[in-house]
Amino acid sequence: ADRIAEVIEAMRSDLAHEWSLDELATRVGCSTSKLLAAFKQHTGMPPHASLVSCRIARAKELLAADGRTVAAVAAEVGFATPQHFATHFKLATGLTPREWRERV
Repeated sequence: ADRIAEVIEAMRSDLAHEWSLDELATRVGCSTSKLLAAFKQHTGMPPHASLVSCRIARAKELLAADGRTVAAVAAEVGFATPQHFATHFKLATGLTPREWRERV
């Protein structure tokens, strides 16, 4: 559980970083297969899905907080393009980032 918390904290502390499973496993001193199994057991999802979830949660905060463009928010939370961000955001929320901002 401590390893999983450390991995989640690392990902949250640098959402724009493109975390790899190898990098995360090395960070907490275990194999990728052990990390993947433990992560899924503790969170119900693989690390990448958790990272995307953290990115979307932070994006919601940024979209609600100020007038940053959707492209700026996308870059800050680690999506390569605004389109990639919008696709993931809509999958997670049912709304585009602009639609979500208008409703908040």
